[in-house]
Amino acid sequence: MSFKSLLKFFISVLALILSDRLFGSVSFDSYTVVLVFALVLYLLNLFVRPVLILLTLPITVLTLGIFLLIINAFIMMMAARLVDGIHIPGFWTVFWFASVYSLIKLVLEKILLDEPDIEIKIERY
Repeated sequence: MSFKSLLKFFISVLALILSDRLFGSVSFDSYTVVLVFALVLYLLNLFVRPVLILLTLPITVLTLGIFLLIINAFIMMMAARLVDGIHIPGFWTVFWFASVYSLIKLVLEKILLDEPDIEIKIERY
């Protein structure tokens, strides 16, 4: 596992913790549960999500990609069912939690992983 992959995993864990703080109705029993949940979420996104995207491609195209938010919520619900110690009351809570989690993760990855675009021009006079 490369350093960048490990950093992405810990960014995911941090995004889960920050999302948990924003949603009072979502709770994790411990930080160990957050780590396990992030790992299960990673595996589901790696193996199940591509199949779901392929199966729902027509509706995803019709909704201009908005159906991907439903897929994200479904994946998160699956992970919550597989891991004991996470409490999410309903679908709409999972939907908004997954959306906020994705947004936080995107921002953190952009800040921590992207290399700055620096262009140095040397001109001769």
